[in-house]
Amino acid sequence: MTRPVAIPGEDMSLAHSLAGFHPPKSIVPTDLLDKLVPPEKYSVFYDGVYVERAGALVQITTAPIFICARGTDLVTGRALRQVIWYSRGTGWHARFFPREKLLSAAGIRLLVSYDVSVTPECTGALIRYLFDFEQANADNLITMSLSTRMGWLPDGSFLLPDVHLTPPDSELSLYLAPTPTFESMLPAWNPAGSWADWIASVRTVLDYPHMMLALYASAAAPLLRILGTPGFVIDFNGETSGGKTTALRLAASVWGASSDEHPSSLFSWDITKNWSERLCYFLHSLPVILDDTKQTRHRHRVSQIVYSFCQGKGSMTSKRNANLSWRTILISSGEAPAISYSKHAGILARVLSVPGKPLGSDIQRGARLSEDLQRVLRVNYGHLGRRIIEYLVSNQNNRIAFQQLFQQLSADYAEVAGSPIGRRHARNLACLEVAASIVHQLGVPKPTVDPFSILLESIKEVEEDADHPLSAFAYICEWSVMNASNFWGRQDAHTPPQAGWAGSWKASDDWSYIGFVRERLDQLLRSAGYYPQDILPVWKERGWFDDKPRRRVRVGGGITACLCLRRSAVEHALEETH
Repeated sequence: MTRPVAIPGEDMSLAHSLAGFHPPKSIVPTDLLDKLVPPEKYSVFYDGVYVERAGALVQITTAPIFICARGTDLVTGRALRQVIWYSRGTGWHARFFPREKLLSAAGIRLLVSYDVSVTPECTGALIRYLFDFEQANADNLITMSLSTRMGWLPDGSFLLPDVHLTPPDSELSLYLAPTPTFESMLPAWNPAGSWADWIASVRTVLDYPHMMLALYASAAAPLLRILGTPGFVIDFNGETSGGKTTALRLAASVWGASSDEHPSSLFSWDITKNWSERLCYFLHSLPVILDDTKQTRHRHRVSQIVYSFCQGKGSMTSKRNANLSWRTILISSGEAPAISYSKHAGILARVLSVPGKPLGSDIQRGARLSEDLQRVLRVNYGHLGRRIIEYLVSNQNNRIAFQQLFQQLSADYAEVAGSPIGRRHARNLACLEVAASIVHQLGVPKPTVDPFSILLESIKEVEEDADHPLSAFAYICEWSVMNASNFWGRQDAHTPPQAGWAGSWKASDDWSYIGFVRERLDQLLRSAGYYPQDILPVWKERGWFDDKPRRRVRVGGGITACLCLRRSAVEHALEETH
């Protein structure tokens, strides 16, 4: 291939310098190539980028690379740039990178990992070239609205890999630009097959309430934001070969692919806590589906992930994850209940445990049904999820009705449950039932057996073995750690938090207690479904209060009486949790 005759710095477009070697229109529009020009002293050819030095052309890369578009993450405000490059082995590529990373040595190393051919001595030169290219084409680059995650966005729209569903009055057009880790997974959430064939597969499991619960849980994930309720976990557990994985495949098929092949919207429990947080952020409003707790490499990781998930935000111990947030539902399976992976009683209030065999006790019949169902789901998926979002986005006036139904169902379930843990789960049950009402409106047939009565019975069985004082104490200890800035002494600034000081907690390592303002402690316990008058006397009996349970300590600008939790008891509760 013969190069065009060019002089570095000459006003020659990429369309000219890459003549006969253009990226396909699907990557870069031809008319854009006519506008993009190399910066002064640079040339871009089919065999790489060159810079003029001392009257000679010095090669920086061995294949073309340039910036095509810019944008800002609508959620985080982070600046992103779309890089176009050619790889001799795999052809043309386009990918978004954070601007601050792209213009750094770490960013160049990342580009190299994607087979960008950089000459070893020219790392700094490539950084300079990309910066100069951006400046030279400030008026030519495509400007895009971007998001690095899926789900609900601040403007009330909903983003999926292949579609941006917006309210009727919105004109925003958004492009999904995930991190490279998740970019390869995007096809998993594209629909395939037909709605009719998927519905036909659902008809085969109408007699199996566990299967329908899995479907409802998956459909309920985007409702959490609308209903104003936090995320929770629903855990299908029991003997092997009972259909648990098949139930999760049905749940996954609401939104996307569910086979063992990559990519899939169904994941294994063999993940780290940090990676699970990044996955939760990326999915954000879509269900997180994890199969087989037995696959986890460390038993304590299950309770860590469950707790982190229900907090709805990344761990403060990870700088990379600290600003991540989500609101969705975790659907899990395993032979042993997820609640058994921790001695911490507080996990009972975070996990809806559903024991039993989703496809019944007839193993042979269940196996045949599982095989037939999985065969259909392998090629038919992703249709119901889009119908749900289209319905929610286009019928904004119906949200008040959904919220009213949710509140009524929550009150009904709380009254029936009667226990602290049951009352905390009442909102979760109500959320699932609202989701059920929507999917049936959209054409999914109703089950022949009421799945919610089964779920209530499961809650009552778990409740019988619950230690409510222990559960409440663990909950308060965890809340304290996650909200340490609410305590006087743990906050650098002396400005009280919006809800007021929770109490006093020394910042130094020699602290001996966490002091709670009584009213605030009572409020936290009641909001979690516990009665302080029943709980606090048991804490005293068990020695969980400090030697001086009531202290007058400085909180903000005055001296306040606080109830003080003993350090050893707090640390023990947190150790059991994590």
